[in-house]
Amino acid sequence: PGRLAEPGSYVLDGIVRGAGETGHEIITSVHAYGTLPQVVLRGQVDGLIRMLSQCDYVRRIPPLPRSPVPTVSILYPAPGADVVGVDHFGSARALGLYLGGMGHSIAACVGHSEPIGRARLSGIRCGLEERGVALPPDLVRVEEALEAAVVMPLVEELLDLRAAGRPGQQFTLMAFYNDYLARHAIAVIRARGLRVPEDIGVAGYDDLDMPVARDVRLTTVHLPLEELGAEAVRRVHWRMGHPSAPPLHWLLETRVVEGDSVVARSA
Repeated sequence: PGRLAEPGSYVLDGIVRGAGETGHEIITSVHAYGTLPQVVLRGQVDGLIRMLSQCDYVRRIPPLPRSPVPTVSILYPAPGADVVGVDHFGSARALGLYLGGMGHSIAACVGHSEPIGRARLSGIRCGLEERGVALPPDLVRVEEALEAAVVMPLVEELLDLRAAGRPGQQFTLMAFYNDYLARHAIAVIRARGLRVPEDIGVAGYDDLDMPVARDVRLTTVHLPLEELGAEAVRRVHWRMGHPSAPPLHWLLETRVVEGDSVVARSA
């Protein structure tokens, strides 16, 4: 927190750290979807770490190629690869349980339509409902895109519903797929003359600092991006010595970050 960076830069920092621990050298390569770098195809490296995006994961044409060298993928499955990731459902449920214990009765949520987004949405819903907080279907928005320009109109829709005054739509809490959307939503909420967190609490996921609404410490889930990179290197190193072991999926721990973008409400 407090450091502005793209998620991938945190992961790369971890990969460099992991390489130092295991005595490996790192070559980074940007390559087109559906292909692998020639040094990988020729077996000129000992192992491969795949940093896929959600688009890589959900696209099926062309299919992702299988790597000929020991491979670990970060967050997303890849053919023949081990995976280092986190429990998106469980971590979002933990956030929902935390938020649900703060006296709110109705929440709204803006999620993402791809697999990780669905897992996070299911988790936050589960945690909130376990604490007796309603997340009505008409207060949930799910979008395939993640750009603020596309998603913020959905936030406006939800705020319009709240402003209409119907009892079942008077949410005092909004949860978002990630911190990027949550921080942009804070700006939208404030532009409507509402206060965060006094009128509406806002929660995200990732624990990444963004150049929007930086005066607020966001309540969120810490995604250990740097440690994911370091652990991927360690697992490639392990795989080199265990080539016949079945593909494995390692989960790293997350934690709820208690910020000041959500406050407890009096009964």
